[in-house]
Parts: sequence; structure tokens; C-alpha cells
Amino acid sequence: MSLLSPKQHQAWIQSTETPKRYNVHCGAWQSGKTYVNYFVKLHRMMNLPPGRGMLIGKTQGSYIRNVIDPMREMFGSEVIGRVSGKQSVRILGRECQIFGANDAGASAAIMGFSGVYLDGDEFVLWPENVFRDALSRLSKPGATVDLTANPAGPRHWAKLWIDATPNLQYISYKLTDNTFADPEYVASMQAMTGVWYDRYVLGKWTAAEGLVYDMYDETVHVVPECPPCTSYWVGGDYGATAPTALVLIGRAANGLYYVVDEWYWDPETQRRQLTEPQLVEAVKTLLRKHAFPGSEFLYPQKIYFDPAAAGTINALKVSGWSMTEGAANDVISGIQCVGGMLSTRRLLIHERCQHVRDDLQSYGWDPKATETGEDKPIKYPLLFTEAKAV
Repeated sequence: MSLLSPKQHQAWIQSTETPKRYNVHCGAWQSGKTYVNYFVKLHRMMNLPPGRGMLIGKTQGSYIRNVIDPMREMFGSEVIGRVSGKQSVRILGRECQIFGANDAGASAAIMGFSGVYLDGDEFVLWPENVFRDALSRLSKPGATVDLTANPAGPRHWAKLWIDATPNLQYISYKLTDNTFADPEYVASMQAMTGVWYDRYVLGKWTAAEGLVYDMYDETVHVVPECPPCTSYWVGGDYGATAPTALVLIGRAANGLYYVVDEWYWDPETQRRQLTEPQLVEAVKTLLRKHAFPGSEFLYPQKIYFDPAAAGTINALKVSGWSMTEGAANDVISGIQCVGGMLSTRRLLIHERCQHVRDDLQSYGWDPKATETGEDKPIKYPLLFTEAKAV
């Protein structure tokens, strides 16, 4: 059985027999681009001039999870060494340093580095200044760059750089290029619509325009009843002057997720702000409403709040809800998660959750941000994505 799909074999030949200074592998989710680059990296380690390698991911941890750990599992610890406390690793004996590119300040860690190789994982997610600073560290003759990513909008800085850069080869991947992919997964992904289908199935650079959740259909996603669930979560978004919202989400034995209930407070219509003790009581009221027989409350796996609401998180913990914590505050990742679940009909909403339903039908992309290549939603009073629980 071949280790590579036909597309991966083609990409291998292009990357190793006719490499450019910049080699970009970009396309759909789970299309095989990262996997073939495991082999390409070993080829680079054996054939590049002497010098260090620079390995960059959105974070150091994400690069280790996405690249180093799978490669060590495939090729063994003699080929892929252990990551040191200083975040360095030896690949076929060549010293490589791992960096994160989570924000513009990440450039400070890169300054002073000099090497012959850059491997960039999900480089489209990096700040542009970090990307350009990383390229400036490769001043030695024969230096080579390998980059992998999913596409974004056509005005994104990464796409503009790709289109304007000489000595670059671009290898595009579709989901169907991965001949090893699980057919059920492929079918679920192909149920996506709009920008998500274009980007994560076809591998196209497509603008985020119109409604964020254009796949949402009241006749499909709204249900009159939710079955008993095996696990529950609460997501909360606190607003001092803006509305405060809670959602209760459950996962049933059939693997589907349900927005079971919601709680909503608008200080404009209520003519007063919500205090932290009142919010704690609101959480308790929501969980008391759905308690199992013989129990005062429904006890969720986690209660998630925006990490900026540190006072609220602490107030809930002090009140005995120790499972409360700050959520990952990444709106776009949340949108991708919710959009994927709606597209594959794995997320359903109880008909009583009117504010959630209204948001799903009105949550839109910011057209001004789209013009500059940024994926940014227009903020509405209740953001279901920011409820965090999914």
C-alpha cells in the first residue's frame, strides 16, 4: 500500500526535485498537505547546507502537537529528538528551534536567529510582521522555506504575498485529494456551504461575505424537544452595558449536540445593569431548571465565560461552581466549529432559545474588514459563538 496519495506524490516530487526558495502547500482541511511535508522536512534536513532550522507554528505547543509529535511517532526518536526545555529539537541531527507566532510581539523571540530553513505551520494565522521577520532570518545561501496553511480571504496579507513573490511554488489541495480520508468525514465536510465549503473542501481563497451561518435553516436545526444528554456545558458572555447571555448545551448519546436552553439579560430594556451576585444566581436558576430528579442542580462538565470577565469567573468559583473557567477567546475558531457542526447537522437548537435563533440568522461578516482580507464578524447583542460552550 502506498504511503502517499497521487496528489501527495506529485507534491513530493515538486518539493524535492524542483524546489523553490518558497514552497507553499495550501488547501482544504485534512487534504494531506501536512503529512507529505513530514517527509519533505526529512529531505531538507539531509540536503540543505549546514545551519539551523526555524520551526514556527501559531504557538510552540501547536507546532509540537501538529508536527513534532506525529513525526516522532512515525520515524522514531532517533530521527526526531526530544524537545528540550529551551524548545529546541534535533531532526536527523540538525538543530532546530521552535517558535510561536501568536501575536505581533512574537518577533522579539525570533530576532538574532540565523538559519538555512524555515518550516511554517498554519502561517496564514500568523501576524504579518512575525512572518516577514522570520523570512529575514534566512540570509544564508541555499536557504529554503516550507509553508502549510488553510486559505483565507483573497485580500489576506498571505495571499497578496504569495501572488507577489518570485521564486515561489504554490501547491493547492482539495479535500478529495486525500484518497485515505474516511468517506463519512468527506461526506460530512461536503455538506458545508458558502465560504467554508470553498475554503475547507475546495481549498480556495474565498472572501467571507454575507451571513456567517448561511447554512442555518430553522426547518432543519430547530427542534421541539431535546433528548436526555450525557454531558452538559454552560457558556456565558457577560456585558456591563451590553446584554449578558447564558446557554446550556448538551451532548446526547447519539453524538448530537443540543442548545437546550438560554438565559438573557438586556440592561437597556431592564433599565439597570446586572450585578455579579445576580449573574451567579442566574446560572444557578438555569441549572436548577434542568436538574435531574433528586438533585437540586444540573452539574455541568464546565462553565465557560469570556476570560475578560475575571470577576464573574471568581464569583462563580467562590459560590461553589469550581468547574468555571475562562474560555478560549478565539472568535474565528469558534465560528468554524459552530459552522461545521451546523453544516453536518450535529448541532440542534431547542425552539425556546429565541435569542440564539435570532443571532444565527443575523450574525454577519463585516464588509469593511473583508476588503482588507480580515475575517471579522459584525458584533450583535448576543454572540452565540462567544457563548464558548461548543
